Amino acid sequence: MPAPRLSLCLIVRDDRTRLPRCLESVRGLVDEIVVVDTGSTDGTPEVARGFGAEVILTEWRDDFSAARNLGLERARGVWVLVLDADEWLPPASIEPLRTLAAREPAEAFHLLQTSQTPDGQVVRAPTVRLFPNRPDVRFRFPLHEEVNFDLRTAGLPLRATAIEFMHAGYADDAEIAQKRTRNRRIVDAALARQPAPDAEVHLRFFRACFHLDTHAWAEAAQDFAWCAGQARRWRPGVGDAARLRLAECQLALGQPALALQSLALAPALERHPLALCFRARIARAQGDLAQAGLYYEAVRTLPERPCSPSVALGPLQAEAARFLDAASVPVA
Repeated sequence: MPAPRLSLCLIVRDDRTRLPRCLESVRGLVDEIVVVDTGSTDGTPEVARGFGAEVILTEWRDDFSAARNLGLERARGVWVLVLDADEWLPPASIEPLRTLAAREPAEAFHLLQTSQTPDGQVVRAPTVRLFPNRPDVRFRFPLHEEVNFDLRTAGLPLRATAIEFMHAGYADDAEIAQKRTRNRRIVDAALARQPAPDAEVHLRFFRACFHLDTHAWAEAAQDFAWCAGQARRWRPGVGDAARLRLAECQLALGQPALALQSLALAPALERHPLALCFRARIARAQGDLAQAGLYYEAVRTLPERPCSPSVALGPLQAEAARFLDAASVPVA
């Protein structure tokens, strides 16, 4: 009997009310569903089985990669599609995914995660969610897990797509706070175990993001600066993102000259909405309102598009509009 073409892999816990939308959205697309349940008490496994899923029951060990890899071990498809219970596919994404899954498994694909923040802003972020099912491709890191490293090691190119999947996990303030507490616990425990250098860069970057969320600017700056210094050797993709966020911390700490230096060291993100907005703030701090106006005009006219690090464009454009409307600054 031939192997299934496309396996959907999920990890779940107490997702009885959210899981049906996810699984219904892939009906007719995926050939098998593998669900790893990490301790539900609300009947989630029964819901999954009702959709024909194979359910693996396991204990939660504060390690997302470990749970996801259990599902990969059981998946039999040529391709793997990864979703969470609070994610689903819109109808427009079905045929493009079917087309990709019909190819030979020689590359992996970024899909666009589309989320809505509690204040109604839409955020789109590219993330690898469709990739060949191979024993040498597994998730790494206990939090914000990814398969990118193994894909590159296996010589599988990562391709960008405009295929969306929807995400509801950031729509509620209470749930966001709960996730942050859990995630901080995972990161602190993992760092205490003295992880490998690449994992330490990954974990300290997200610890810095936690500091950023609570406006602990000095602590965040320390971690971002360390990550920027280590990234070239251990995690090349993290360096520019760390410098961009370091600039944000330096601005908050009243260090615009240092923030400008940090931005100059992240040329790949020169046109990122945050970089443009930070440069506008730096120009304002230095009294150069004309230059600030140019940067803000660039922010105001940016098209809505996915970017990494992901960011809601609306508040940045509102900041730009307030400045441009209030300032009598001619903009070329």
